[in-house]
Amino acid sequence: MSKLPFSLLALSTLFSLMGCTWQTITRTATADNFRDEINQITQEKRQYYRENPLQFIEEMQQTSQKVEQIQNAIQSEELGAKITQTITQKVEQKKNQYIQNPADIFKDIENLKKSEEGVRKIYEIFNAHVDENWGKEENKSATQTIFIKYTNHYKSRASIDFEKGHISIETIDSKNPKTSLKKAIITTLLAPNNPNGLELTDDSEVKIGGRPYLADFVKDQDGEQILFEWRANRYADYLIQNALTKRTLKNPKREVWAVNFDMQQDYHEVQNAQYGDIVAKYAKKYQLNPALILGIIKTESSFNPYATSRAPAYGLMQIVPKTAGADAHEHIHGRKGIPTANMLYKPETNIHYGTAYLQVLSKRYLNGITNAQSLEYCIITAYNAGAGAVLDTFHKNRKTAVNVINQKKPEEVYYILRNKLASQEGRRYLEKVTTAKKTFQK
Repeated sequence: MSKLPFSLLALSTLFSLMGCTWQTITRTATADNFRDEINQITQEKRQYYRENPLQFIEEMQQTSQKVEQIQNAIQSEELGAKITQTITQKVEQKKNQYIQNPADIFKDIENLKKSEEGVRKIYEIFNAHVDENWGKEENKSATQTIFIKYTNHYKSRASIDFEKGHISIETIDSKNPKTSLKKAIITTLLAPNNPNGLELTDDSEVKIGGRPYLADFVKDQDGEQILFEWRANRYADYLIQNALTKRTLKNPKREVWAVNFDMQQDYHEVQNAQYGDIVAKYAKKYQLNPALILGIIKTESSFNPYATSRAPAYGLMQIVPKTAGADAHEHIHGRKGIPTANMLYKPETNIHYGTAYLQVLSKRYLNGITNAQSLEYCIITAYNAGAGAVLDTFHKNRKTAVNVINQKKPEEVYYILRNKLASQEGRRYLEKVTTAKKTFQK
């Protein structure tokens, strides 16, 4: 688990324990009463730890954060006082820092988002908001093949299933359900083909501008592309008039207004063509088969550029920033670094990192495998299960494993990986990618 600086740990604990989310803080930071709000939050946190010093210790133990100040305090006889004093000092520093420079709060939030612990906390807070509004049974969040975005204080949401080509837009706004649903439809139809400013783990509004992502996938009742707000507005009215459904949530008991519609029948072809040039560019750069790259994209995300998993992995080729992302970054730039989620939501950046990582697997981790087809089977499996797991399937010693692979025919290598690899998911992954690859082979 990654370690957070103590100041960020204090900030993270404040957000989670005092019920103050980054969303709340972000809204506060843009308000005129920013300083008053920060002071209020600080006072609440100070009071909380004065009354519950041992609760802080329990929370820190649960998150396994190895912070020197905390360790020193734990060894002291005056445990509660030490903890309270340390936290109070840090909170006071943060309060003054934010009052003097409100922009710093955004930097702290971004730093939290880059850490594993930060990602976990973000999902905890996000799920709490969704549960509160929709109930646990109706909790939906973005996956590898399904895009989901909440807006309107978590009362509206859009779901785009890239695998099935289905779109669902819902609202539980009891005051103005029709207005809220229409706004959510328009926002979904006009959402830009640009990840900047799009956050899938909060209820922030989507910034409209540029060519809509769904322009090539959805056409209105007249069979026309939806490129402008007036047409999106008209199609939203049409959907509400002709496709509106209503149902009731069980817990909490709330009425859901929804519209459901499908992408164009040729959406699979559109998906393939959408990234063809980018795939060809990096396939050439890294000496890879374009069909292999497309097969991996199809398997990983069904061409959903906003694909998200709890790994966490992001984008078309589902790059995990701290592992594959770090390897690819060093391979591309010649220096260490970790890509951000927003970087990986950009199709070209994601494909660049994904293909670079495939070459890292080939040239570094699986170097020495001589048969091209055997190497491809190993690369595919390693992309999901890891190169170590692939080699261990043949022998615990890396050099011996490579020799064993080289002594076998490609079909034998495939059979062994499909039947003896420790990871069941990795076994299925090999089959899925090789099958998908055939559909893109020219």
